[in-house]
Amino acid sequence: MHRQFSRSTEQSPQEQTVLFAEAERYSVQEQAPDTDVGEIVTVREHKKAKPGRKPIDPKVPRIDFEHDIDEPDKQCACGCTMERIGEEVTERLQTIPEQIFAERHIRPKYACKNCEGSGDEDRPAVRIAPTPPSIIPGSIVTPGLLAFILVNKFADHLPYYPPGTAICPHWVAYFPTRQE
Repeated sequence: MHRQFSRSTEQSPQEQTVLFAEAERYSVQEQAPDTDVGEIVTVREHKKAKPGRKPIDPKVPRIDFEHDIDEPDKQCACGCTMERIGEEVTERLQTIPEQIFAERHIRPKYACKNCEGSGDEDRPAVRIAPTPPSIIPGSIVTPGLLAFILVNKFADHLPYYPPGTAICPHWVAYFPTRQE
């Protein structure tokens, strides 16, 4: 049994190595001793696709929801009131049967211009309200849109794609089909 499964069974016979000697001889003869570089080819630069999700079409109507932090959180440790310095906008698709719109969740950012956050080391210098929970984390789907798609797919037996043809004919204006 040791002889059957040992390393000696994996060694190739001497007559088989002669088969490859001929190929090596021809490859050595074909190689040129001094190769010339030739012409230089310039390759046109390309633009890399930006990572991430494409924004929702601007033609889709929007409803804004503002999520602000509490008033006590707007007070800096130095005693000054923090000022609004920007906002984070998260867009999610929502649907009411035969209507589609984007919910814009706006979360203002606050920072203290007096001490620039150095007065309170326990809390972040820039404060923002937490993101509202999503039914599928990291997606733009709302519960209404997910329910609408699942009912149309599994109860009405309509295909997922293209969204404008079967589920809602008026979606064609917002989402291009594969033929375009």
